[in-house]
Amino acid sequence: LFHTDHCYTELLDSPKERLEELKNLVLTHLLLINPDDPKAMELHDDHAERIAWYMETQYQNIVHDLPDTFYRKARIAWVDLPDFSNLKDGSGKPLGDNPVDPEDILPNKWIRNIANDGTYYFWNEETREAQWERPT
Repeated sequence: LFHTDHCYTELLDSPKERLEELKNLVLTHLLLINPDDPKAMELHDDHAERIAWYMETQYQNIVHDLPDTFYRKARIAWVDLPDFSNLKDGSGKPLGDNPVDPEDILPNKWIRNIANDGTYYFWNEETREAQWERPT
């Protein structure tokens, strides 16, 4: 977690440098790409950049944009996950699509969130209804 802390302390006033550091964090610690393998780093650059943008947007959302009462009541309007379709390798060559797991598809306006204890709950963005059971 040192890298994340570094991004939001030392690089707080350097958004471009912070995003690049987040991307490196994703490559090495989430995607487990060896930083000494430039070909692998380049191949996964687009994927890592999309996740880094997601992390940055969530940070902005939680720290700057949301009223504190929403955060305390777990009424957080999470940012949509990045679109991982049409990924490209470092040379710009399109990578193949990965099929979507049917378990990841929810009815319209429903999203899955993680509670403090790590369990999932489901929340309807329109009605603000929350429930533990998967909506049908």
